[in-house]
Amino acid sequence: MRRSVVLATVISLVMILSAMGLASGRSIPASPSNTLGPAAAAEFQRDTQGPHSTPVLVRGTPPPTVISHWYAGSALSVSAGTTSAREVSVQLTVPSANISSETNQFYYVLLSVWDNIGSYDQIGIANAFGVWGFTYSFTSFCAQNYYFNPDYFNLVPGTTYTFSMLISDGYVYWNVYQGATYIGGLSVITGATAFNVSTYYTCDDSTYYDFTNYEEVYYTQQTTPDFSFRFAATQVDGLNAPMKAFTTSGTPSRVHVKVTQSSASTTLENEQFDLLYTGTSVDLVYLPVGTSTYFFTVQTERLTVRSHLTSCQLVSEGWSFSGWVGNPSPPFTSVQTLYVNTSAPAGTYLEYLFAYNSGAGHVGCSGDYTFVTLEVILF
Repeated sequence: MRRSVVLATVISLVMILSAMGLASGRSIPASPSNTLGPAAAAEFQRDTQGPHSTPVLVRGTPPPTVISHWYAGSALSVSAGTTSAREVSVQLTVPSANISSETNQFYYVLLSVWDNIGSYDQIGIANAFGVWGFTYSFTSFCAQNYYFNPDYFNLVPGTTYTFSMLISDGYVYWNVYQGATYIGGLSVITGATAFNVSTYYTCDDSTYYDFTNYEEVYYTQQTTPDFSFRFAATQVDGLNAPMKAFTTSGTPSRVHVKVTQSSASTTLENEQFDLLYTGTSVDLVYLPVGTSTYFFTVQTERLTVRSHLTSCQLVSEGWSFSGWVGNPSPPFTSVQTLYVNTSAPAGTYLEYLFAYNSGAGHVGCSGDYTFVTLEVILF
């Protein structure tokens, strides 16, 4: 289940291309989004905290701004050849976790492609030092200068979004949808007329991956991000794109990239298991003051290797979860009990349920982990 309300506000400044349809069946909003010229976009670059994303170098000299980080994802299959496209899109689900405590972590989860004026265009999600942010980026020729924002607006945990980049009449649009509903975005006057969709792109004697889905990881608390991510319905002008997995030097050995061609999906398995709400359970609940218990269901999914999971918790004073017994191996479903402090006053409480991979025969909160959060509002 997903939260149905997105708390994101984007100011509409102009009205452009009000009735133009997309290959996917969506349409550009009548008053779409902020429209920025390069000078205005540069202001976002100067105001932004955190590193910008960089293209994945295949051959040549990396740009001088690159610092040590790693990538895992997929690139367009060589068999697909090269094409010019008007729209590229992908679906991503934000993990059901409040990450406000992860102020030491930063990574991107991105759909990326070069366009026909040499700009590296990107859209997706960032864990921007403890915020799930909608992120966009474009560049000057050959990625010499970057115009970007990792957190243009906040994304809601547990929500599935479609991220679309569209080129029309010299504008590039970055649009975000929840189902068919437009959530927000922006457009930039760049002069581009098409995306260059291929496996590789060569610029200034260096060759980079071109059309890609990947995570670009700078700072994490454990070896990898705390969550796995799935790029679903990767499309070029409304058609599924065939992809091939890749990783770069420095990618931790426990990271697995799984490409499923039939659904045009790429799964980045940073953990070997997922922890999810299931059935009617959701990550935001309203309870009367004085409530003593709340029941919900979580499901653990096995992604790659066999894991044995221990439940652990980080909760408010006087609160607790029942957890699950022992260290079972996924997949399994567990009905959880949240024991509420009955003397707690009205307010908002954030409770964390962790799943740790403790290894066979060992119980304890150590090793790699993932988590979900339960936000409780007492009234």
